[in-house]
Amino acid sequence: MGRTSLCPLHCGHSGLVYTFTVERYISYEKKGEYGDEIQKEILVLESDPLISLPFKGVLTSLNLGDKVLYSYEHRYVKRVEESGGESSYPERIITQLEKQ
Repeated sequence: MGRTSLCPLHCGHSGLVYTFTVERYISYEKKGEYGDEIQKEILVLESDPLISLPFKGVLTSLNLGDKVLYSYEHRYVKRVEESGGESSYPERIITQLEKQ
């Protein structure tokens, strides 16, 4: 989950990664060709700039084995680079993270 495309000058350390084992889905919908398949694990990088502050607070309060209710929005992003090239990648925006 590191920023290897920015190496060697600006990659830094990826930071703390939280791993959640999925027990069950309350609902699931694959949005389009590039939507996420059903996952057995969810990885969340604590330093991800897309995570809002309240959710970072929940992450740091968790202990091993805690159960959470987790929901996210899957956005497929296309970006035009300064060089004129294009990048396409998913962004997963957390919309719900609650300790159960």
